[in-house]
Amino acid sequence: MKKCVCYLRVSSEQQDLDRQFSDIKSFAKTKLFSIEKIFTDQISGSKTKAEDRVGFIQMESYLNSHPDIKDILVLEVSRIGRKNVDILNVIERYYD
Repeated sequence: MKKCVCYLRVSSEQQDLDRQFSDIKSFAKTKLFSIEKIFTDQISGSKTKAEDRVGFIQMESYLNSHPDIKDILVLEVSRIGRKNVDILNVIERYYD
């Protein structure tokens, strides 16, 4: 099994993460990923950059201290952000 972390985000505190939790766990199981940790944010993706969100910052810190983890699972690319430039910056940073 390959180790991974997951990043989940909803746009507001009125929304919940239950569907994303369930779907990402099912996906990980079918692809033989071992989820080491799940990071979450409840904040608008169009109003904040990924690098300014608490959960995303925690995920980056965790990945920096766990170099054996090479994969980040997100349910949809829109969970990273709503602005193309933000999404591309995150992908560029983790591509290697």
